[in-house]
Amino acid sequence: MTSIAVIGAQGYVGSASCKALVERGKIDKVLALDLTKTGLMGVEERIVDIYNNDLLVETLKEVDLAINVVAPYFRHGTIVADAAFKAGIHYTDACADIEITKALLSQNEKWKEAGLTLITGLGASPGITNLLVAKLASKFDTVLEAHIAWVTGMGDVETIDISEGIGTLIDFINEEFGEIPTYKDGNIITVTGFKDGAEEIILNKTPCLVYHSGHSEPITLPLYFPNLRSASCKGNIVPFGLSEVFREALEKRLDLEKIIIESAKAEAPYEYMKLELGKHIDLSKIDYETANFGGGIQVKVKGLRKGKKKIKIKKLTVKGFNPEYFDMAMDTSIPIAVLSEEIALGKIRKRGAYAPEALGPDLAKKMYRKIIFGFISHYLKERKRVKSKKKI
Repeated sequence: MTSIAVIGAQGYVGSASCKALVERGKIDKVLALDLTKTGLMGVEERIVDIYNNDLLVETLKEVDLAINVVAPYFRHGTIVADAAFKAGIHYTDACADIEITKALLSQNEKWKEAGLTLITGLGASPGITNLLVAKLASKFDTVLEAHIAWVTGMGDVETIDISEGIGTLIDFINEEFGEIPTYKDGNIITVTGFKDGAEEIILNKTPCLVYHSGHSEPITLPLYFPNLRSASCKGNIVPFGLSEVFREALEKRLDLEKIIIESAKAEAPYEYMKLELGKHIDLSKIDYETANFGGGIQVKVKGLRKGKKKIKIKKLTVKGFNPEYFDMAMDTSIPIAVLSEEIALGKIRKRGAYAPEALGPDLAKKMYRKIIFGFISHYLKERKRVKSKKKI
């Protein structure tokens, strides 16, 4: 019997990950772990505090793999990964935090010697983006540059329950703003997140302004592509303008984390947040009409093929689909569910602690196809569910 535990199952991404695993039906048991019960259908539930190490390790011994979606990652470090190792099971997460990613990848030899797999950064970015770089890399003799751009959001921010995504929001604030590393001309350099490197890309025929992002790809890609000279990751969130509001709040030294936490407790969370931020910042720059844009990713790889310079670009968007069915939780839960299943079922056998691109081009192509099929399957089921609900 194959089993997977989702740690942080009550949260925005965690509940979506549980639903994805149950909906896909490839795993015999999905064990949902959090401080409170989720009430989700098709899962077994346990109340477990990740800081109760003994209980966490004993509980994880019941499963084959642990999916860690306890945010914010920067605050909880490698606690869950360490517990998974002690329990003797595989581990995945959706971590984008650069320092935590470094800490996890430094454990490569330990996990390899134990015959266990740890893959960190299994969301959209990082995650799908890393797989796409590996996939496109097969078109080159030498890969010289890899540039990633992403646009995502949490759907209609005016109606979403912020309490479900509080950890994700705090992670975002910590990762994306301030001084962050990127990779240029063979060196790690420092840039200002969501301020430097402004660039316009086109997704779904829509111009999207993206900035340097604090995601982990610029520090993981050079580890697996030794001839790489430059790597960047840029992004933005919808509704457009919201990231600029967050940036201005931090520049004015507002306690943005405290405002988010207090908003989650309010009867009307987003209205409370708007009220607090509006005392100090002009909120008219937020374009609410773009809230359900749906977003997407773009990966551009440059390199040499038979001595000639070549460029390959791949975009993944929700073109042709209702964007209301796509948000940050779904963008993350499908990739992490797919690869976690493949590890638990013994189809991914590479051992050690590594980022997704380390799987190599052939396996990266296969995983990418499975993820795309997962998105399509999810969309069709969601559309059917919504239509059935409307008929009632």
